[in-house]
Amino acid sequence: MLKGPQAKILCLIDEEGDISPKDMYEVRARLPETAIVRFIPSITWGGISQVKSWIEAMSYAHERLGSWEWIINLSAECLPLKSSVELNDFLAEGFRRNIVSYMLFYSDLGYKVDKKNVSTNELVDGCEEMLRCDPRRISDYEVSRARIRADAGQATEGIVQRMIMEWPFRGALRCNEIGNKRISLRRLTKIELDDRARFLSTFGLSGGRAWFGFHRVMVSAILNSSITQQLYNGLQHFLCPDEMFFQTLYNNISDKLPGHCEPFNFHFAQGEPLQVSDENSSEILSSDAWFVRKVSYHECPAILNAVRDRVKS
Repeated sequence: MLKGPQAKILCLIDEEGDISPKDMYEVRARLPETAIVRFIPSITWGGISQVKSWIEAMSYAHERLGSWEWIINLSAECLPLKSSVELNDFLAEGFRRNIVSYMLFYSDLGYKVDKKNVSTNELVDGCEEMLRCDPRRISDYEVSRARIRADAGQATEGIVQRMIMEWPFRGALRCNEIGNKRISLRRLTKIELDDRARFLSTFGLSGGRAWFGFHRVMVSAILNSSITQQLYNGLQHFLCPDEMFFQTLYNNISDKLPGHCEPFNFHFAQGEPLQVSDENSSEILSSDAWFVRKVSYHECPAILNAVRDRVKS
């Protein structure tokens, strides 16, 4: 959270994650003394728990962390590329231009970013595109993040690869988090299919990156809108709802906001490369990004030293 150049850090740690006592010690050593550390229930990739943790973090910050203006979500592998003073100046200028939200939208869901300009027919066509998808007669399928990555990396057109890469498949399946950081995927029943069709025709979907920067007025709107809960209920059994929740929510509350969204997600190359090393240093350091993801602190000494020098100057 930011107010002026001052930053407050709220660190959420997965209770069932693979963080060791040594890792925890290193995390605390990197955080300022004022950082707040909270343990949260298990977060499963591909499920709604990620969205839930962010909403709960916003609620905690809004109710208990006093005065702040902006909230930005980051992972433990994110590295800031500029100082908080530079970031504050950027955000303050954006707010002067009436920007209350930064996040990236994709257009591959078949919906325009501004829902008010989408006709009913276009929304129905988009729903049908999702609901027509045949997930190859899946009866039941359990998958972990490691399995998804392995299957998606194969050259063959495996079902998992298609589910991850093709947005319509995410709407044609029912996703459940089943513990041990695993999800189950199956085809929708007739009743579920009808319910999902009604949901899609009501809201439409917009997809994008899961990373955002929200002004406090945007956070307040999220926490106080009844649409937030409706959307949560409707998306909780989608695959990867974190990559569509806040984009879709914004499109459904934008007419009540005293500002607009800038399509920008702060991160270098939209999350690529998958793992950063010093080989990427010149490209990363010359970019206009504020953060870079997938940083291994043991394999990027050149990037880390350059960032420290940049912040000090």
